[in-house]
Amino acid sequence: MNIDRESLATLFYRYAEKQGIDVSKKADMSKYSDLATISSWSGEACAWAVNAGLLSSTDTKVFTLSPKMTVTRAQAAKIFMSYDNIQ
Repeated sequence: MNIDRESLATLFYRYAEKQGIDVSKKADMSKYSDLATISSWSGEACAWAVNAGLLSSTDTKVFTLSPKMTVTRAQAAKIFMSYDNIQ
């Protein structure tokens, strides 16, 4: 099964809400060059995931979120481990 970055961010965002974790702190997403490609249904979740350290830029020179990019197994493992640190 494949999942993209914005869907995984939304999954963790909703899970965190259900676990009673404060999801009110959001990153300023205006610096991301591909901000317009983030789906409206995942915008808050992506901003939260960036602030929480679950997602970061996929480019070392330009802030790029790549919300539609399929998450690799290694990337998913990193995100899962990062989530454990915010609880």
